[in-house]
Amino acid sequence: MKSNIKKYVLVMNCSIAVLCGVFAQSSDALSADEIKLPEMTTVISGDTPVAEKDVLPDFSDILEPSAEARTLPGIQDAQDVPETVESVPADTGAGKKDIFVEGLVGAGYSNVFIGDFTVYKATGENPFKLHFGHDSASGYARNDVSDNFEDSKTTIFGEKTITTGITTWNVFGGYDRITDGLQLVSPVFEDMTKQKVHGGFTSDSFFNNGIEFLFGVDTSWYNRYNSLMYNAPAYTAAEEGHSIISSNPMARFSWSSDALTVGVEGKYTVHSNAGDSDAMMFGKQTTHRGEAFTDIGWHNDIFSVYEKAGIVAGTKIGDQSLLVPFTVGGSVRFHTPLSDRAVELAAEGGMQTSQPTISDLETLYAFTYMAGIPGETSDWYGKETLSLPIADVLTLSQTGEYRKTAFDNGVWQPIYASTGVVSKLYGYTQKEMTRFKTVSAASVLMGPMTATVDWTAQWIDVPVLEYENTIGISASLQDSTATYGGEVHVRFDLDSDADEVPNIGGETFYRMNQSVRLAAQVDDIVKLVTGKSRTYAGDYIQRSGTAAVVVKFFF
Repeated sequence: MKSNIKKYVLVMNCSIAVLCGVFAQSSDALSADEIKLPEMTTVISGDTPVAEKDVLPDFSDILEPSAEARTLPGIQDAQDVPETVESVPADTGAGKKDIFVEGLVGAGYSNVFIGDFTVYKATGENPFKLHFGHDSASGYARNDVSDNFEDSKTTIFGEKTITTGITTWNVFGGYDRITDGLQLVSPVFEDMTKQKVHGGFTSDSFFNNGIEFLFGVDTSWYNRYNSLMYNAPAYTAAEEGHSIISSNPMARFSWSSDALTVGVEGKYTVHSNAGDSDAMMFGKQTTHRGEAFTDIGWHNDIFSVYEKAGIVAGTKIGDQSLLVPFTVGGSVRFHTPLSDRAVELAAEGGMQTSQPTISDLETLYAFTYMAGIPGETSDWYGKETLSLPIADVLTLSQTGEYRKTAFDNGVWQPIYASTGVVSKLYGYTQKEMTRFKTVSAASVLMGPMTATVDWTAQWIDVPVLEYENTIGISASLQDSTATYGGEVHVRFDLDSDADEVPNIGGETFYRMNQSVRLAAQVDDIVKLVTGKSRTYAGDYIQRSGTAAVVVKFFF
């Protein structure tokens, strides 16, 4: 392991030197005038979205509590595509344009197809949004398409906002579908499809004197099914698929002044397999969960403090009859002689508890099946974030998060080490864990170039699909008018079971006009050239070694 780390450090140093040399030559040719760096393009291909970069990236949200695993390979959420309006077309006709269309379409190797389209009205009376997204690839790592080396995701979403007097209504609904080919690993199933239909509404009323009342409901139907092979051996109904209906009505009442906010809220959640007893290892299942919270927060221009506490009761919350989650936290924002930009420091801690859903788990972890409705996950936790700007060229950031299982309500995660079933799908276990995760990053702005180095470390227990250490390096460059530019990124995963080959990728773009931009992107270059695979987990591989050409538009 130590020798591998030394090799990676050497490769990192070489990569940084090459990147700095390339961009230094490019920057010398640019004007010395002050440059305002516009946004980069966004391209989705392969297992890593390459997102637009701000002038100085913000790492304050890099440690979200829900980030238990890496993004699934090749299954990006099409709704994650940034919707920042790059340039609003000039008004045509007598009226001001308030309905816009934006999106991207692209294709490439290996059989990559990307389509993402959004029609929306963001301002004015009764805004709305309609969205369609699709991302698919097949035959990666030079495998035959007919051998089910494929994955795809399709997303449809719509929402409408209506304001009547003091009340704003929001109605929404969507459909998500994910398909993973089982790569001839399973002798029972050809592929696995997960689909979810969801919809609901919220009603938000604002009264005089800072009083607000919010209520709503979100209901969903989740279904997983697998395509059966000819003459397949015996299997269980839970492996083949299941259907789950969920609903969670909620209500919140709050009062706010300029500096103080006080609120109470309640939520009820029900999950049921709709009487389909054959599809669950433990027969027909329905779980109920209720929670009630009160919160208070105060802030001024420098400090903020907040507290939230409540009770949780339910049919699957563990051995306790009641759980009492709470959070206490605060933040401070101040300036130093080092920079005109403010230092930001935040910290919070307490006990968090939640009931993960089957759809969340099976979507997060590919090639898995859950045999029953999961119970509660509870953690004692503490986390902090720090952003330290230095002059106008450097930002240092650091985040840390500690979590320890509370009340024996462990973390649900798949057992990728062994399937235990003929179908070669992976089941789940609830495991007590103690986790301490840190992320350290440095972002440098040098004229038209931005460079970032980050290091993620798991110091105690390592969650599934994560590594003891991950190091990332990226650099981007574009001209002063944002007509053309490019980006290069490298990721090293350092662990005993990690692939020793770093993931290297990049992109370049050319803006044809204010509305149309062309981009080319390549992901996992080494795997693309060699045709070798990158393991996802267990016996399955992930999408790797892809290249795509994309057109992005906004009208």
